[in-house]
Amino acid sequence: MTSASLGLWAALGAAACWASAAVLFKQTTESVSPLGLTLVKGLVALVPFGILVALNPVSLPLQSVAVLALSGVIGIAVGDTLFFASLGALPAHLVVVLVVLGQSLTVAGGVVLFGDDPSAGQWAGMALILAGLFAALQEPPAGQPWGRGLLFGLGAVLAMTVGTLVAKAGLHEVPALPATFVRLAAGTVGVALLGLARGQIG
Repeated sequence: MTSASLGLWAALGAAACWASAAVLFKQTTESVSPLGLTLVKGLVALVPFGILVALNPVSLPLQSVAVLALSGVIGIAVGDTLFFASLGALPAHLVVVLVVLGQSLTVAGGVVLFGDDPSAGQWAGMALILAGLFAALQEPPAGQPWGRGLLFGLGAVLAMTVGTLVAKAGLHEVPALPATFVRLAAGTVGVALLGLARGQIG
C-alpha cells in the first residue's frame, strides 16, 4: 500500500469516526457543557495514547512540538469546544456536513500554503460537498432557529482547519502517534486552564 492510499484510508476512517462520535456526543450535549465534553474527551483519550507513546518512545524536535502544541490548542481546545456547542444547537447530521466542509477548506488551504495540487475529480468532490451543505440548510425545523448553532459550527470548522494546517507543518519530523499525543495533551491542558479561569471545572 502506497503512502497516498494509506493516507486516503486514514482520512476516510477519521471521517467515519467523527460521524459516529457526533451521533454519540449528541446525546450528552443537554447535560454536559461544550467545555466539559472537550475536557472529558481529552482526558479519556490521553490514557491509551500515553501508554502507546510510552511503549514506543521517540525523540521529538522542540520546534515541531511547539507547532503541534499550537495546533492542538487551536484545533482541539477551540475547535472541539465550538463543535460541541454547535452539536447542542443543530441536528447531528448537519454538524457532520459542516465538519466535512472543513475538510474541503483544509484542501484549499493546502493548495495555498503547501502547493498541493488536487485533481479535477477532487475539486468536483469539494463542489458536491458545498452543494450538499447548501441543500442541508434549506429546511430548518419549525421553532428551531439555526443561526447561533451555525456560527458555532463555522467557528469550529475554521479552528479545525487552521489546526490541521498548522499540524501539517509540524509533522515532517514527528511520527503520527506522538504528534497526536502532543496535540491532544496541549488541547486538553488549554481547555482545563480555560475552565479553571472561568470557574467551570467541577
